[in-house]
Amino acid sequence: MGKISIAMSDMAVCEELFQRLEQRRKARKLTQKHFAEEYLGVTVKTYRTLREGRCTMTVFLSAIRQLGLIDNLNLLLPEQGVRPTDVLKSEKRQSRGRSRASAGANVSLGIKAESSNVGRLLAQRKKLKTEQDLGGE
Repeated sequence: MGKISIAMSDMAVCEELFQRLEQRRKARKLTQKHFAEEYLGVTVKTYRTLREGRCTMTVFLSAIRQLGLIDNLNLLLPEQGVRPTDVLKSEKRQSRGRSRASAGANVSLGIKAESSNVGRLLAQRKKLKTEQDLGGE
């Protein structure tokens, strides 16, 4: 078994994942038939479709859940953090309450005002990200 990499074909990745699942199954001293039928509620033939990547997402998720690996999906697909566009949307909502005069003054400042806004937006993004990280623990 080796490390999964971008250089591998989809079929090679499926084979590698299947071999890793098989190692876990064997470590629990379960036969393919028992694991497939009793734990996953599928036939052995359906379980083996994991090897070719032809199984449904439900079968794959059931297999990793039964082998105690479901929590590892958080490492594979972490929750999306704060995006710059989220900060910009927040800024637009806040600026709607400002008067037209102050908005016009910002436009007349041109590029200089825009570059100072970028720094402020990045600082806000960092603050929101920190707040989300603290709230998620």
